[in-house]
Amino acid sequence: MLGDQQQQHDVVEEDSDIVQVEIPRVSAVAIHFPGYIRNPDRALETLGGEAALSTALQNNPSLLRLRLRPADQHSHPLFGARQAQQGLVLRISRPHGQPDAEPKVTVAAMIQASYSFDGLADYQFVGADSLLDRRELSHLAGNNAPAAAEPFRTPQPFLLVPHVFSRIDVPVAFAFRDQAPAKESEPDVLSRKRIVSFYEANLPPALPLPSDYVPAQASQQPAASGEQLTASFQQVHQQQPSVKQQVLQTLQDLLAARPAWPLELLLDEIPGSTQVLLQPLLHALCYQFKTGPWKQLYLRCGFDPRASLEGRAYQQIAYRWPMDWSKAVKAAKAAGHPMKPPTLKQLHSFSAMPISHTTHLRLTDLHDEAIQQLISLAPVPPGPSEAYGWFTYASSQQLQQAVSMAFSKTLKRVQEQLRQQQGQECVEQQQDPSGTCVASMDVEQPTA
Repeated sequence: MLGDQQQQHDVVEEDSDIVQVEIPRVSAVAIHFPGYIRNPDRALETLGGEAALSTALQNNPSLLRLRLRPADQHSHPLFGARQAQQGLVLRISRPHGQPDAEPKVTVAAMIQASYSFDGLADYQFVGADSLLDRRELSHLAGNNAPAAAEPFRTPQPFLLVPHVFSRIDVPVAFAFRDQAPAKESEPDVLSRKRIVSFYEANLPPALPLPSDYVPAQASQQPAASGEQLTASFQQVHQQQPSVKQQVLQTLQDLLAARPAWPLELLLDEIPGSTQVLLQPLLHALCYQFKTGPWKQLYLRCGFDPRASLEGRAYQQIAYRWPMDWSKAVKAAKAAGHPMKPPTLKQLHSFSAMPISHTTHLRLTDLHDEAIQQLISLAPVPPGPSEAYGWFTYASSQQLQQAVSMAFSKTLKRVQEQLRQQQGQECVEQQQDPSGTCVASMDVEQPTA
C-alpha cells in the first residue's frame, strides 16, 4: 500500500517538456519565517509551540504573533498578516551518499493561505545585555566609568521597559508639506479656545479685539468752525453703544475686578450676553488651563494664578453627589419629570443640590463661614501643585469634607421639602387604587 502511495506522488515524465504530478488532498498554511532556521524546534517556540500554533491556525486568525525571544516577557512580537495564496509544498530529495543522482520531486501538500511578516523587526527591547561582561569600556571618561558611576562599581543593566511601542511597524511613505496650510477664515480662529498646560511657562498674550466690538472713534478731520466741532463731539457722545460694545465694557470691568470667571457666571453678570457674543472676546482677552485647580476657568491674560498666593481664592473644588441623591435624580428623570438644574449662585450658597455627577465650585464664591475660615487658615505650600493648587494635601481634604458636610445639610432640607411638596399634591389630586400619587408635577428643587 505504501508503494502505491509512493507511486502516486512520484513525478512521471512523459516527454522532456511535460511533467505530470499527483497533487494530494492535504492542505497546509505557509509561514514565511523572518530569519534563517537552524533549529526547527526553536523556530516553532517563537510561534507559541507546535500545539498552540496548530490550535491557532484552525481558527484562521488574521494576524499571527512571533516572538524572537519567547522566554522574555518584554519581547515585542512581530505580526504576520494572513493572505490568500495558492501554492504547492514540494519535497526534493536524492539518495543518501549519491550527490550526482537525479533528484526526486514529490508534492507534500497544497497551500491555501500564507502568513508573511513584512513589518520592521527592530522594535525590540532586551532587559539585560548578554554581552555586558565582554564589552570594552576603556574609551569612557573617568566619571562615566562603571567604577565611578555605578553604585555597585560594576556595569548594571538599565531594565527600563519602553512605555509604548510604535503602533505602525510597516514603513509608511510620508509626503511632508513645504508650507503649512492657510487658515480658513477669521471666525474659525476666533471660536477656537486658547487652552494651555498647567506647566506652561509662557502664557498666551492678549489679542486684538474684533473690530465690530470696538467703539468708533471721532473723526480727526478739522471742522470748519468751533461751533461745528463742538456739535460733532456732542453727536458722537450722544450715540448709544451697540450691544457688542456694552458686552465688551462689562466684561472688561468684571475681569478687572476678578481675573478668573466660569462661563456661567459671566453669562449671569453680563445682561443681554450669549455664548456666541462672548466667545470672540474671551478668545482675545482670556485663556484657560487644561488641567489643575483652575481648569475650565476663563483667566485674564497677564494674570498667572500660579505666580502668587492671590490665585488661591480663584481655585475650584470638585463636589461629587452622594449615592442617595443620585438615585433620586435618576428616578425623577425616569419618571418623566427631570429636576431643574440649579444655578451656580444657588450651589455656591448651598441652597440647592447639583444634578450632575461632578460639580466644580469656586472657593471665593462659597458662602459658608466655616469653609472661608479653613481657606484663610490653610498653610501655604512652597509652590502650587496640579492636584491641590495653593493648598497642601491635608488642607485640601479638610476643604473637601467641609463642602460635603454643607451639601449634606442642604440634601436633608431639600429631601424633606420635596416630600412635603409631593404629599400636598397627592392630597389635592386623585389617587389610584394602589394608593400611589398619580399627580403630574414639574419637579423642582426647593430653595432656602
